Amino acid sequence: MPEPFLDLNYGYSVVFTTPYILIDLNGNLGSSAKRDDWEAFFDRNLKAAREKNKIKAYESFIKYGKNKHVWNEYIFEGYVNYQEDMIMLAGFPDKPLSMPYSEASQRERGEI
Repeated sequence: MPEPFLDLNYGYSVVFTTPYILIDLNGNLGSSAKRDDWEAFFDRNLKAAREKNKIKAYESFIKYGKNKHVWNEYIFEGYVNYQEDMIMLAGFPDKPLSMPYSEASQRERGEI
């Protein structure tokens, strides 16, 4: 969408996207990813953060990840399916075998 405040000239814009829904491929397709598993993921990754304040470390990790490509790669490698109102993702960015389209996962299945 165009910049909401043209007269302020901040260069802002608004983007709307289809929501990403995290699912658990170990159960039934479409079941919710487990909160405990995602909390464990954040615990594993926030330990390496230089920020000692856990809230600030989380905010930085969620926005930037470990590198500038981590979240885009996760969307690509974790893609499962889509429907009109959602895009479904599975797995964890730090566990390649958990994501359907990671190179490691495809190699394990003999696809490459």
